Amino acid sequence: MKEVQQNHTQIVKLKNLSSKELENNRYLFNKNSVVTLKRIVSKKLIDETLNFLEKNEKIIIKNYIGDKRGLVIENIKNKQFIKYFEYPLAINSALFGRFITADLLNKCKELLEDEVYLRSVEIHCRNPGGTSIPMHQDNSYYGLSNGKACTIFIPLNEKNDSLGDLTYIKNKIGNEYSHDSSNESAFSLEINQKYRDILKRQKKIYKINLSDGFVHHSHSVHYADSVPSNSIRTWAVRITLFGLNEHVKAGHQDWYNEIVKKNRKNARL
Repeated sequence: MKEVQQNHTQIVKLKNLSSKELENNRYLFNKNSVVTLKRIVSKKLIDETLNFLEKNEKIIIKNYIGDKRGLVIENIKNKQFIKYFEYPLAINSALFGRFITADLLNKCKELLEDEVYLRSVEIHCRNPGGTSIPMHQDNSYYGLSNGKACTIFIPLNEKNDSLGDLTYIKNKIGNEYSHDSSNESAFSLEINQKYRDILKRQKKIYKINLSDGFVHHSHSVHYADSVPSNSIRTWAVRITLFGLNEHVKAGHQDWYNEIVKKNRKNARL
């Protein structure tokens, strides 16, 4: 992946860092929206996961094709490909459960300054010729009162170019933009148009090595352009953790369920 601008910290054995180092990591997490976590999974686990997904993709599509919320596919050149899958733990907990380690939980606990619990594990895929990911903040989907949550994004492939990759924009925790409904497949909300053009001027693409991961807070602004048809296919495991003392705003879940229904009905595939 080509690096446009590198302005992040590398967090290794976070629980053993000094108070000063912890504060610096939290400061960068808050300021930049995202930091990298070094060597959070093994190359062996990445290879096993990639092999499982490539061998079982057609079976997953066949078994979950009727679940428009949990599985989003892209039709490219008359073939079906996974873009988003919500139930990896249900189909292979022995494999995907190994991504949820005590080390990972401890690192996120320190960043959020709260005990954390697992909210979800998902599979995301960027397919050659595939659709974009609209500019958004995760908390617009979660509806948490204080936005105390983090997402860990673990790529399973190495990439040499930046087109179609996840792109981050600096944004502090607590700074939330208004969102509108989106028709992009798998992503039902996007930041209001009047803010998007301004924010895109600040884009950052971070270099990452295989076995590393990104962790971003729930007010992070991120997006991805459509994927060039000559790009390689890339998979990622996405893990979301919530702060133990957080709660969802009243009425948000019912509102969001309707937004998702609208998206799955109208999404551009």
